[in-house]
Amino acid sequence: MHLYFRVYRGTCSINFIILSLIPLFLATSVKATNLILYPITLNQPQSLILTQGKWQQFSSSAGKFTVSLPGKPIEDLETDDDGSVANNFTVVDGETVYLVTYSDLVKEVNRVATEEIFDAVGEGYTADGDKLVNQREVKLDEYPGRVVELNTTDGMVGKATIYLVGNRLYQLIVISPNKEIGEQFFESFRISD
Repeated sequence: MHLYFRVYRGTCSINFIILSLIPLFLATSVKATNLILYPITLNQPQSLILTQGKWQQFSSSAGKFTVSLPGKPIEDLETDDDGSVANNFTVVDGETVYLVTYSDLVKEVNRVATEEIFDAVGEGYTADGDKLVNQREVKLDEYPGRVVELNTTDGMVGKATIYLVGNRLYQLIVISPNKEIGEQFFESFRISD
């Protein structure tokens, strides 16, 4: 299995391609215009295609968060040429992909309003023709956030929750054929000290 997650300065692109020996093919693409995320690529072993495990609590001390996931996440850390770091935690459960990603934004971003950051990320998810279904503001404790829901051009349902905690941007993303999947994932996310 290859799971590609590429983020470009100016454009954020999430491409999921899941291939196995059985006739399973899923390609989902979500793009976001954004000046604060950087390039990364994940390549996961074939055996991780279907986790289908019990939901379990996962904590990242470096990421300062906890979340409930349907299996043990694959962790990927990449540093860009300019020193920016993207941290990704991915679980593939059947045809559903769960992704938590965080990155520490460059200092210049502190001058950009939170709304502008959320607008850039949220609007960009539909850059490839995916249809925005809903977008709303949320809070996690005192931290601002936004929920973005969309239908992809290939019939999948996507949902992302974005939080800005200081200069750290968290994105929780679920791509699935079923819009009811993912609530446990989103509701379980907590910031830790």
